[in-house]
Amino acid sequence: RGCGRMCRFCQAGHTNLPIRERSKEDVLEIADLILQNSGYDEISLLSLSSNDYSDIENLLEVLSKKLSDQNVSISLPSQRIDKFSVKIAKEINKVRKATITLAPEAGSQRMRDVINKNLTKDQILSTILTCYQNGFDSFKLYFMLGLPTETKEDIKEMANLLFEIVDAANEIKKEKNIAKFLTLTVSLSIFVPKPFTPFQFAPQESLESVDEKIKYLKDLTKKLKGVKINYHSMKVSLLEAVLARADKSLCDLVEKMYKNGQYLISWEENLDFGLIDSLSNNKLRELGMKKFDLDEKLPWDVVSCGIEKSWFVEQFENAMKNKKIVPCELNCANCGVCKNLETKKILASHSPLRIENENKKDEKESPMKYVRVEYQKIGDLQYISHLDIQNTLMKLLKRTGLKLEYTKGFNPTIKISFSPALGLFMESESEYFDFECVFEGKAENLKKILQDKSFDSLIIKNVKISDNKLETLDKSIFGAKYKVEVCEKFQSLLSKKEVLMYIKNKICSEDFYVEKKNKKGFLKQIKAKDSLLEAYIENESLIIILKAGNFENVSPLRVDLLINTANDKGFDLKIKRIEFLDKNLKKV
Repeated sequence: RGCGRMCRFCQAGHTNLPIRERSKEDVLEIADLILQNSGYDEISLLSLSSNDYSDIENLLEVLSKKLSDQNVSISLPSQRIDKFSVKIAKEINKVRKATITLAPEAGSQRMRDVINKNLTKDQILSTILTCYQNGFDSFKLYFMLGLPTETKEDIKEMANLLFEIVDAANEIKKEKNIAKFLTLTVSLSIFVPKPFTPFQFAPQESLESVDEKIKYLKDLTKKLKGVKINYHSMKVSLLEAVLARADKSLCDLVEKMYKNGQYLISWEENLDFGLIDSLSNNKLRELGMKKFDLDEKLPWDVVSCGIEKSWFVEQFENAMKNKKIVPCELNCANCGVCKNLETKKILASHSPLRIENENKKDEKESPMKYVRVEYQKIGDLQYISHLDIQNTLMKLLKRTGLKLEYTKGFNPTIKISFSPALGLFMESESEYFDFECVFEGKAENLKKILQDKSFDSLIIKNVKISDNKLETLDKSIFGAKYKVEVCEKFQSLLSKKEVLMYIKNKICSEDFYVEKKNKKGFLKQIKAKDSLLEAYIENESLIIILKAGNFENVSPLRVDLLINTANDKGFDLKIKRIEFLDKNLKKV
């Protein structure tokens, strides 16, 4: 918890003081428990300032050693440039290569002093170029626009910094014969003054002025190759500024916004700025650009985060003088939080963690086994899409702790294949997935392991283990059998059997076609008879067998699409997949 940087625009950095770090042993234990119980393939070390953590390199080295064998990657957000290193970059990119994200926040040294960033241009250049020399070519840089006292000269300095980075990288590319050019994605956020920060007194810059600065920066960098500039919505940022420092007079506005459907406004497509502005009597700009006097009673003074208000005033005055202070992580900043909340900093030990099995000789690996699992998808799982079921099954396999086979490349994933997709709102008595793993034991034991890590709606029916590669599912499966029933609440002059006979006769007719969209979104007419293998009535159910594999150049037809097209009378039907069939129409 907490961040000792004390950047003057950051609310979280002030309201979460002081710094309190978990021990490295606790971090490792929690990471193990999370992965055992979730099956995720990425773990994130969350903090306001992740790589400020004491001895972060040792922790990452040990964690990476433990997780890379499981193909679990590490994410490290909120990376500080002066604490970032090639070693950290390599540890977090061992499993999956990712863009390196850094936050200079301001383009000129003067502005970095104003916001108390404690970061120099040389540190920014050195970090990016050293990483580039070591194989990292994609970077994302965060900057803020509209900070207090910012001028066009500061924007020009930002552009100059980008030019220096790219020019220096191009020189390194020539010298070191590096294959890829360096690419920069510059993300511009718009300053929002927030309570409990030294900048809580400052106004937000006008939208017109910010827009002018964005155009100016884009114009300065238009000839700069490999640089992409993105920026946040100015209107959303204005609304954030209004609501962040609002007093009780805006309660009516919030209620009116809610009643007019403006409650998902972080999704810009749902934002009606004109409506909101009219609801506020066209006062949004005035409220966002409001400047508070240093001795004024603020709406949020009724709440304390532990820091003295006089300290915020002092820091605002320091900012106006371009004066930075020593951050809390290095020395006490006399903000008053430890005294007022009767607390203190807690830092993790620098004693090195021992890497497990670092001297252990490589053991002879057992051969991979080929596994086919049959499972039932019932109950609530009928509401889960095929893609989400795939992700769920991969997490299930990760939770088992089995040594799994992975694909190769930058983003390794479990080597796994699935039976054909099942439509939403349909249950199934028989689905399949194939995977490879190291396992010494009986199929019944593996079945129990899988079921123990599963849940009630996903029932493991059968497990087959083979020393040799299995015939792939798309080659094994020729057809799929479905059962169509009339729901119990059905009310009609027709009997259930008559309803099903009507559906059967329709889908079996020679002139019955189903419209299906192809991959390009165009509608395609499919003759139902070409995909239909059998259809018959059995015990007040309609049994349908459709082609399911890629055979005879016939595109598989979804049974729900077939039934819904045939069901022009609006009968209430329930469809369930019973089993997959081979070419002899026997169960796979």
